[in-house]
Amino acid sequence: MYSLPTSTPEAQGISSVAVANFVNRLAELDYVHGFAVVRHGKIIAEGYREGCSSADKHQLFSLSKSFLSSAIGIAFGEGLLTPDSLLVDFFPEYLSDKVSERMRRLKLRHLLSMSSGHDKCAIGRYSSKHSWRSEGQTMPADKRAWVKNFLEDELPFEPGERFVYNSGASFMLSAVIKRVTGLNISEYLRTRLFDKLGFDEGLYWEQNPEGIEIGGWGFNLSVREIAAFANMWLNKGVHNGEQIIPLAYVEQATKWQIANGEVNDISDWVQGYGFQFWRCRNNCFRGDGYAGQLALIIPEHDAAVVMTGGMPMMQREIDAAFDFLLSEFKQEALPEDKSAYLALNEAIHSMKFELGPLGDVNPEFTMQEFELKENFIDLNKVLLIQDSKGLTLRYYFNHGGEEVYEAGFKELREGSINLVTQDWGLRTVGRCHWENSTTAVMVLAIPQSPSIFTIKVVLDAPATSPCIYMNTPIWFACDKLQKQEFFRK
Repeated sequence: MYSLPTSTPEAQGISSVAVANFVNRLAELDYVHGFAVVRHGKIIAEGYREGCSSADKHQLFSLSKSFLSSAIGIAFGEGLLTPDSLLVDFFPEYLSDKVSERMRRLKLRHLLSMSSGHDKCAIGRYSSKHSWRSEGQTMPADKRAWVKNFLEDELPFEPGERFVYNSGASFMLSAVIKRVTGLNISEYLRTRLFDKLGFDEGLYWEQNPEGIEIGGWGFNLSVREIAAFANMWLNKGVHNGEQIIPLAYVEQATKWQIANGEVNDISDWVQGYGFQFWRCRNNCFRGDGYAGQLALIIPEHDAAVVMTGGMPMMQREIDAAFDFLLSEFKQEALPEDKSAYLALNEAIHSMKFELGPLGDVNPEFTMQEFELKENFIDLNKVLLIQDSKGLTLRYYFNHGGEEVYEAGFKELREGSINLVTQDWGLRTVGRCHWENSTTAVMVLAIPQSPSIFTIKVVLDAPATSPCIYMNTPIWFACDKLQKQEFFRK
């Protein structure tokens, strides 16, 4: 797999001390999972919180939009569309008297700049959360036809009039790519972008019920892959001497296209918006996604900072980059500082999850099984098992599926979970302890997702009280799992 070359910070004009201060700040944040700092096309620092790794394909959420923008730019370069193309021209079969005059004036640039004329995100009216464990079920036709429903939306504002963050607009750009190329975004970008940047095969991008990749979210990548992508945009669409994305499109995509609030010196959410990129303070721009997925581009210093994580307040990540790195970039290389470089590596390895207290074996317990009352995830029974190093919790579902959660008393124990995506398992790292002799607590972090599960098992709970509590503070595929209780039969 291709990754950017590495270098010491000093060789690229910034001290290891400055980068270590930045890393120490990241270690304090709940939670940056992984990061990379790029200067002059080289990774000068890269690190992962305990249990996370460079191999993790992280949920990108809305950082996916910047990859979608890349697809639009490449298609523009191939003569398949322009930012001023009318949306309705790509879908003539849906032109009916339900399509308003404003919709007929909607251009791709309005979708790209989140100025489609909507007063809220369009996708909520006709999309739905995944139906839980709905094998064999089919969504009604009116819920599947996202393109048709979008085109029949009433637009309260004229296209281009105002900014309203709108993942439905991003989805329609994805639908346009599929219409003009016959390929989903990830297929279209495979030879044109992903292979050139060295991305792995088999990357996942979530699709809607029509089989169109969602575009506005749903892509999954590693920190190194995001770093290679950020460096290409830093280089104005050029990689290894090749202009992958046309310069004319790059310049439009990364400049101010529309106001998104009253500009101030504090927030990076009111500095203007480009084409699926946010403008930032300090003449920077970024792609970002829910809970801390970030590709921050710093053109004036030929630098980029990328992060993945589980952070409700992303501004703190951007502040860390600006506060600790921005003023420290120098034009010339600095003398190597071996001791400072070693201290930087120590700072990187100090990044830990706080997953509750260390635990000890409960001498009164070996294993216990619970049969459960009917519940919305179709869970039939659970089995809690203790060994000398931790706890294992097995979920058995009525449809025949099984999931196994692992947590260690002293050391993090690896496992997997698919409650987050419902499509494939994500790796977990867990720690556990006994709250008392009859109450076990497991805390599971997911290095590829923002979610952290807390599961509490009460051995002596009567049928009238929950025997299992399950909670996560971070949104994912099924909101109901944010707080759920299970009762024994």
